[in-house]
Amino acid sequence: TRYKVHQPVVVTGDKLHPKESLALLRHLLPHETLNNHLKMAAYFKDHPLTLATAASFLLANPSVSVATYLASHELHHEAVPATLGDATTRTTSATLKLTLQTLQKQHPQACQALKLLTILHHTQIPFAYLEAFLKRQPGSPNPHKVLSVLYGQSLVDVQKNNTPKNIRLSMHELIHQLMNDHIPAPEKKELIDQAVAVIAPFFAGPSDAMCQKIMATPEHLLHAKNVLKEAQKIG
Repeated sequence: TRYKVHQPVVVTGDKLHPKESLALLRHLLPHETLNNHLKMAAYFKDHPLTLATAASFLLANPSVSVATYLASHELHHEAVPATLGDATTRTTSATLKLTLQTLQKQHPQACQALKLLTILHHTQIPFAYLEAFLKRQPGSPNPHKVLSVLYGQSLVDVQKNNTPKNIRLSMHELIHQLMNDHIPAPEKKELIDQAVAVIAPFFAGPSDAMCQKIMATPEHLLHAKNVLKEAQKIG
């Protein structure tokens, strides 16, 4: 039986030593066999990001065996264009595609929220943006539940603070980039409109008050610039 750990890990960094890979997998999947840990470490070539994302998928889908997951991943990996990037990028893309397909089926609102985050900058994302976005969605899904799904699958990280108002989210830059690349242009245009609606209230008010807000919380300007960049890319 596979049990979910309570502290998902968003991992960055270069290739691990094989012993470090096994230690990571023992932490993330403590009830899997050593043989399965070895298979995963070998298949993902000791890369921490893909190991963490794959482990999080398996935790969220306990009925899927490691063997089944790796076989499915191989099929998705074969479909990734060789021009996409280096081996790590292509493996991460296949891992992410598997995760997103399942996320769309099981948690469509969380999947949509994740797509919105890719329109923003990948760091210092105010939790308030997620709250504002979800309030505009049918049924107004609970933002804390949506965040728990994304965090539980190692798709976002959370920088906790003393108040919910100051919580900031972030995404691994490669996941952010690949996720953004998966979004068709028409859907991206809709997401840009929604991102603008989410950010705009933070720039409301007299110019002097707005300047003070930007000085106090410069991340709003960072995200506004990223939304503008996304809009310019699709024309």
